[in-house]
Amino acid sequence: MNALTNPKAAQIASELESDIGILVPGLENLLSRVTGAEPSVAEFERTSIRLAAPLPFPDGIGHGEVVATLFH
Repeated sequence: MNALTNPKAAQIASELESDIGILVPGLENLLSRVTGAEPSVAEFERTSIRLAAPLPFPDGIGHGEVVATLFH
């Protein structure tokens, strides 16, 4: 992880190229709905972003992570 560990994805969307930047809020919403947790920025570059959200197992036996990447 880097210095952009927990910013709002919408705040950095303006820094991405406009064609993928407009998709960041939708991707953030998708990960939130899938995991029930707010995603964090795992990796950010000028032409790509990777979001990750923790995914606990419902029966408490483990946990995982859902990761989504937008890129050119």
